[in-house]
Amino acid sequence: MKRIVSFALTVFMLLTLVVCFVSCSKDGEAHMGFKIITTDINDFVLEVPDTWTVTSQNAFVSATVEGAAGDESNVSMMSSQRSANETTPEAYFDKLIESYGDMYENIVVESRDVEIELGSEKAKKYVFGADVLGESYKFMQVICIHGDRVYIFTYTSNDEFYAEHEMEIKYILDYFYFKV
Repeated sequence: MKRIVSFALTVFMLLTLVVCFVSCSKDGEAHMGFKIITTDINDFVLEVPDTWTVTSQNAFVSATVEGAAGDESNVSMMSSQRSANETTPEAYFDKLIESYGDMYENIVVESRDVEIELGSEKAKKYVFGADVLGESYKFMQVICIHGDRVYIFTYTSNDEFYAEHEMEIKYILDYFYFKV
């Protein structure tokens, strides 16, 4: 009986170490299988899977999936000074969705005001579909107010590939943090 308990405890400790090794990172280091795409000018850290291609590392950071032919999935993160008129994620989304009417067709909001966290802050998640140049796309936006800035994370994908990357998006959001 002691051998079984000892063996079980050893296995449990090894599994705990493996989980910590796979998921833990130090500030400034990416999680295993991910890479940091933000730079010193950003006040946040965004990681993406290390197979994705970085497309921007300025104040606006973005990366694109290296996926199957036709998979145009990508993520972006931007921040801007908070507007006096839009002081909540809900107000920012209302303004954004209104402006999207000039660029996209057939906009359908699937979910809105879903509570989520971005870094250490409360945020809201929005999912909507739209036609862009005759093709159907699905978007997820997470909007957060942190200090005097608004942060907008966007995941964009063709309808066909949206669900395929949802687990990666979950990790990207989980690994996000503010530097200050």
